[in-house]
Amino acid sequence: MDENGGLDEQAIQMEVGFPVAEEVKNAAEVDSDCYFLPSYRALSNLYVGKYDDMTEPYFAMMEEIRKIGGKFSGISYEYYLSDEEIPEEQQETIMELVYE
Repeated sequence: MDENGGLDEQAIQMEVGFPVAEEVKNAAEVDSDCYFLPSYRALSNLYVGKYDDMTEPYFAMMEEIRKIGGKFSGISYEYYLSDEEIPEEQQETIMELVYE
């Protein structure tokens, strides 16, 4: 998503992962990759609710980044804290917008 809410579906890259304490020695054997993310500056938010209703919080976060003099980089991360057994209205997601 860009600062205006536009979404270029051809530019979407999805990566699924989880943190580990140390490098996985046999990562190639399990068709995976192990690497360290570089540090970055981000605005984070704990969102509780339906995934389909996350657009408004994204726009509010982009506005907050502008207010502090930042520029949204176009990179965002979502960390899903709930599973499908939790009702949609109670789903918890950490939203992170990377900015410069």
